Order: sequence, then structure tokens, then C-alpha cells
Amino acid sequence: MGKKEKILHCGVCDKFFPDTQPECPTCGNKNTHGKAFDYSLSFFISLLIFIFVGFFSYRLSIIISAVCFLSFILIFKKQYHLAEENGGYYTTNKTKKYVSKHVITSENAEHIMVAKKDYTQGLNTIDDFTYNLSIAWSDIPLNIVFSYVDSSKNLSIRDIQLEEVSINADGDIYFYGFCMDKLDRRYFRVDRISSRILYNDKRYFTDEFFSNVLFLDYYSL
Repeated sequence: MGKKEKILHCGVCDKFFPDTQPECPTCGNKNTHGKAFDYSLSFFISLLIFIFVGFFSYRLSIIISAVCFLSFILIFKKQYHLAEENGGYYTTNKTKKYVSKHVITSENAEHIMVAKKDYTQGLNTIDDFTYNLSIAWSDIPLNIVFSYVDSSKNLSIRDIQLEEVSINADGDIYFYGFCMDKLDRRYFRVDRISSRILYNDKRYFTDEFFSNVLFLDYYSL
């Protein structure tokens, strides 16, 4: 991020996002908070643990509450750091569970219009687009994050659950998966990814991601 943006944390779905967003991009919650609140909450919970355990053992209460407080702080610190490293966004496991439980997605034609805009002229229907794709990889969804430039030259951070990698007759490679910010399944043309791909806290160049994570040769697809 160019200018230092404040990172907000949603208490409903656990999503981290920049304060430039008016509400949580995943669940729409507007009552969000920042780092100071999370650290204060960590202290408050640790204090309650100290008081409760103190009824049984004073020394044990000090040890347990201190360990809990330190653990909370380290977890939050890592999550905020990951968000800062990824344009202000970070999706936790709790966020993914929230999406799978509360968000109903559809895969009908109107939601693939974005992908159609990225495709070449001459295809008249969405069916043409999907029909001309050959799946090169499909497996358990992988959570990846990258910067993406769409057909209108708009730059955005995309946090997706990658489900498939496909290629069309012209050699264009597409990622297909559930977009955590748009709350829908989308296609992303790989050559429009403008950053390294974040996966499992590690950043990969596109060809490295294909070879080291997907076990595909990017240049021979």
C-alpha cells in the first residue's frame, strides 16, 4: 500500500481489510474495529482468565493469563502484518467458514460476464467461453491472493479460493474460483495478474506458483 492505511478487523466474519472500505467486503458489517481494540480485548480476556484461575491457584493464574495474553498478541500481530503485506486484506479460516455457511453462490451466466469481457471477440455466448476452456488443473481449493488488472484497467487485490486452472484455444490461462471479496465464483486471466501470488504465507512468481504448487509447467500449457 502506498499511503499507510489503517487495517480494520470485522468481528462478525473475522475478515481484515483497509479502512478505505466503508464496510466489511465479506459480510457487510459496518461495526468494525482496529488493532488497539484487538489488543485491549486480548488483555481483558487474559485478565478474566487470571481472575478465574486465581480462585484456585495464584501462581498458576499468572502463568496461564500471561501465556494467553502473549499468544493473543502474537496471533493478532501476525494477522495484521499479513493484511498489511497484501494490500490491507487478510482472510482467516473463520472467514472461509463464514462464507461457506452464509453465502449462497450461483454459477449462472450473468456471473461469468466478467470473464467474457476478458475473452476475445467472436464468441457470442457465455457457453462459448466455457466450452472453449480445457481444464489443466482441478483439486482441493487453494487460498491465494494477488493483484489483478481487469479489462477496464482497474487494479484490485483479489483473494480467491482457486478451484481450477483452464486454458483456451488461444493459449490464455485462467484461474477459476470463489472470490472472497465479490462473494461469487469468477474467472481471472492469469496474464492480468500484476503481482506475485501469495499462498501459505509465501509469495511466488507466476511460473513458480505453477511449478511448485500446482506442479504444472506454465510455459508448456
